[in-house]
Amino acid sequence: MNNKLVKKTAIAWMFLCSCIFSLSGYAADQISTNFTNPSPSMHQGDRIASWCNQVLARLRQARNEAIQARNLGYMSDAVTRLVNGLTDANNMDQAFKNGPLTSRALSRGVFMANTVATAIQGEHNADMTMLRLLFRYYSFIEHVTSDLDLPLFIPYYSCGYCSERGPANNNLFEQRFLRYAREQVEMVLEALAQEIRQPGLPPVVPAGAPAAFLTAVSLSSASAAMDLRESVQSARFACVIQGLETLSNRISNSGYYNDVQAVNDAFFEARHWVSQLNVQGCGSSGIVYLPGPFPGPDRDQGPNKNDVPQTVSLIGSTLTLRHQGDIEVVRLPYGPRFVHRLIMQVEAVGRDASIMIIANGAEFIIPIPAKDPPALLTIDKEASSIEIIHLSGGKVYIRDLKATMN
Repeated sequence: MNNKLVKKTAIAWMFLCSCIFSLSGYAADQISTNFTNPSPSMHQGDRIASWCNQVLARLRQARNEAIQARNLGYMSDAVTRLVNGLTDANNMDQAFKNGPLTSRALSRGVFMANTVATAIQGEHNADMTMLRLLFRYYSFIEHVTSDLDLPLFIPYYSCGYCSERGPANNNLFEQRFLRYAREQVEMVLEALAQEIRQPGLPPVVPAGAPAAFLTAVSLSSASAAMDLRESVQSARFACVIQGLETLSNRISNSGYYNDVQAVNDAFFEARHWVSQLNVQGCGSSGIVYLPGPFPGPDRDQGPNKNDVPQTVSLIGSTLTLRHQGDIEVVRLPYGPRFVHRLIMQVEAVGRDASIMIIANGAEFIIPIPAKDPPALLTIDKEASSIEIIHLSGGKVYIRDLKATMN
């Protein structure tokens, strides 16, 4: 991919977000400030509702036209209709530019569509890639309008806290706002990447052009981080904000060996950070990503024995191996690392079992009694991932997996 283009894109995106959205005041921490003194005219809320419904109508029209064009084989025309739909909806009423989150999503959608299209210009699968992204983005905007703006923004705008349900609605808004921040990253992972479970192959492959996936992840991660900074819960999610910003910057600076590593590391790191957007907040999954140094174009690919070894968690939830031959691939953050040892909390259900751990070709067979204390396994090899294969016995739960590595 064009490194200079992606870097300039990320800078332009951050500048655009700062200029357009920093004054929106829609995040939950701004509700009490902006809506405690409501507009004296109740019809303003009706105007916003009408605008939201007009936006949805225009997007549905564009999507239906794009589906017809796609079904007839006119892929480029389908892309054009979706981009035009976003642009038209974004230009409908400038009076709402600093208000509903729908407006924010539209502006970002237009920018992302144009930026990704530029990044993959000339690719043979450019049209199909854009269609996957744009159809999913349309669904995202519908969720924002239906779940946030219509039921929550308009009542606050019109009435502030005049309703006894104000605090309850505020809590509901916070929950849905976190879902909104999470979805704008997850939709890119769903639309432009696919997980595969085959030995010898990378666990994630791009669905379309790799440059599209990396550009979209960089933009959506920066957007989600910016939104979270506006929330009253920003302190709780400080690690997520920093992680998403670091990820966005690393992609824009091409801090990877190649596209295979970039796609896989970006996918798993983005999914990790948004998984933290729950009521428990940062650290609820027990995962800590290394803050660097990470491999880059100018970094020696060999293990750095001068680094201080660190022990980090590698999984955010329990891994389950149900049947013989089941495989789980756990990517190490930031590419190849020198792994000293693994610490596992494993459990075999019903009867004893055994698993195989593979790290850079080295195989380790681990017997697992039905009740087992934490297992300590010495690796002493450089690896970019850990493969875990069910060999025999009952169902296996891997409750925790930590690695000590440079």
